[in-house]
Amino acid sequence: MMDPRRFVKRLPVADALLDRMAYAGARGDRRAALLNALLPSGALAHSLTFAVAPAGEEVLSWPVRLPPLTALLAPGSPLTGAQVVVHTRPPAPGAYRELIQHGVPAHRWTYVAVSSDDPASAATWTQNVLRQHGFTAAQLDQDELLDVVAFLGGLDGAAASAKLIERGFEACTMGAELHVCFTWSEAPVLELLSRFPAVPATVGVRVARTGGEFVAERVLRLSGPDVKALQSAETWLANGVRHAGRLQRLNGHHASAAAVTVPVCVPPSLPSKQSWTHVEPPHVAGRAAAWTGGAGVVLGWDVVRQAHAPLRLFRERPVVGVVTSARLAHLVAARSVSCGAGVTVQSEAPWPGPFGHARPGPPAVALGGPRLPHLLVLDRPAEVPGLAGLPGSHHAVLVVADLGPEHVPLLEVADFAVAGDLGAPQQSLLRGVFGTWLDDLPLVPGQVTVIGRGVAARVGITLTGQEHHLLG
Repeated sequence: MMDPRRFVKRLPVADALLDRMAYAGARGDRRAALLNALLPSGALAHSLTFAVAPAGEEVLSWPVRLPPLTALLAPGSPLTGAQVVVHTRPPAPGAYRELIQHGVPAHRWTYVAVSSDDPASAATWTQNVLRQHGFTAAQLDQDELLDVVAFLGGLDGAAASAKLIERGFEACTMGAELHVCFTWSEAPVLELLSRFPAVPATVGVRVARTGGEFVAERVLRLSGPDVKALQSAETWLANGVRHAGRLQRLNGHHASAAAVTVPVCVPPSLPSKQSWTHVEPPHVAGRAAAWTGGAGVVLGWDVVRQAHAPLRLFRERPVVGVVTSARLAHLVAARSVSCGAGVTVQSEAPWPGPFGHARPGPPAVALGGPRLPHLLVLDRPAEVPGLAGLPGSHHAVLVVADLGPEHVPLLEVADFAVAGDLGAPQQSLLRGVFGTWLDDLPLVPGQVTVIGRGVAARVGITLTGQEHHLLG
């Protein structure tokens, strides 16, 4: 465990000097300066970075496994190294997070970075391999990459005067957050760590081929506002990996190890004195695969799959949903707030809860962003709204509607519907629009049906005490 009395910076003069050196080649851009402080000069010259997501991802977001990095480094590959970075952010502390037992992060970002002397061939190869395994890979330009570096490095919200990095033995500071780093010797542990839900967490793995073996660097970085938060997360982590493998805390090396959790691929090489560098045969390296997906607003427990059923409301494009009661919409809105979203309700009267309010009328589309998504709830609009062609990203529109034939145009542009008790005509209407249904499971009290394009789930809902009070 971390002893707060030992949390002291080492060599503050050296930190200030390194900051000045990092800024020297950044032309005043703090994002570029942080990258310079973490990685060797010229690291971007041979690195390509991709934002990765499951292809055809549905609004119901169950975990799926990325291919191991060894698939990218197969014989004939133009790559000299490959890296995966998975970053998760938890729901806000409170009854909702306790209800899901830390089981599902609120948000997850997945990146794959590769290094090559032939960038054009490397991009095509990487996207093809990921596509064959069921993933899309959107290549980031330099400005987008620097945004990612700032986000993962804790610069978002940090004071302009804050040092880029403050090095300590027990932890390091980057931007507005404290960070502690760990490594592990058993590759399968990655599956657990990449869905870590207790605090913001970043898993980074780099792999390079050397003869008939691989060199791997594996780092887990936990982030928090203070020492107490990191102590609590470390306790959770120790319990979670007790039977999965041993984690090694990288005391004295936290700032250096954090470079592995930034999606810029610097292939590991030997010899190395770093304790997070491992040499392993192909059959060991090939077992290391991270989870992606499996994040969002948890509505309840999927009684068929026996897992939490998260709604991925906030994506790179607008999402449209339909619910059959204001009570269901109220629940989704409350849990969206717990997951860090802003919520505006367009209704005759304000809803109780931490929501904005707007009078009924044409949909007041409010654009969200990756760090602050937005949900607009239309509470039983007088006219069926036309929502096709909404602009922007990371915002969702939820329409409360008594389902009837007049709602077919709305359902045809919707990504999903959440329905409670339904009559036969309404069931037929949903089946006709979405093309799927759970015919073999009778609906029982406390369950709803979540239905989307080609996918459906029967979900049991449990309310927290606060939600009971809020929903009446």
